[in-house]
Formats: sequence, C-alpha cells, structure tokens
Amino acid sequence: MLFRSVTILLLLAVVATAAGQNKNLPSGYRALEISYVTLNLVDLGTTIYGINNGAIERNPLFKNYDAAGMVGVKLVAVSGYLLLNRQLLKVNPKAARISLVIVNAIYGAVAINNISVVIKLNR
Repeated sequence: MLFRSVTILLLLAVVATAAGQNKNLPSGYRALEISYVTLNLVDLGTTIYGINNGAIERNPLFKNYDAAGMVGVKLVAVSGYLLLNRQLLKVNPKAARISLVIVNAIYGAVAINNISVVIKLNR
C-alpha cells in the first residue's frame, strides 16, 4: 500500500510539474517546487511506514485517516498549494519564492522528525 500511495503522489507531481513548465520562471523556482514535492513524498512515506510499524500520528489533520485518506489529503494540499503559488508568482514573484522557501523549511523539519521516528522504531 505504501508503494502505491507514494507512486500516486509522485505521478501527480510529475504531471503537475510537466504541465506547469514555463520558461519564464525565476531562477531556482522550479527547484524549490521539486523540493517541496519531494519533501511531501518523504513526509507521506515515512508517516505511513511509521504508523504501520507502531508510531502514532501527531498531526491532528491526519489522525483519523488511513493511508488512502492521507494520500488524498496530500494530493489536494500539494497540488493546491503549487497552483496557488504559481498564481502568486504572477503578481508577486518575491512572495512566491519566499513562500516556497518557508514551506520547504517546514517540510524539511517534518521529514527529519519522521525519519528519526522511523529509525527509533527499527531499533
């Protein structure tokens, strides 16, 4: 199930980035988008793995979802954020970039936390 879930999100990410290709993107913007999607994949994968191996979900938004529900929420959240941020990019490129840097920092911290939980579970 974990593989299927992550695969679905990955496919969506690939389609979204391919559909949103724009040669006028500011330098580094696409890398920030890819990083955001990748960190969400790490979050989703490690969360599902952890729950399946005894960890407890601490995020109140995900507490009552199974793996399929988590994938659904992630699909909507990640896609929605990327679409909205592309709109912001048109009117305020600096704010769009800052927004991506902030969400990357947040999801980087989440990924590190999840990985540490998974490591502890495997001891």
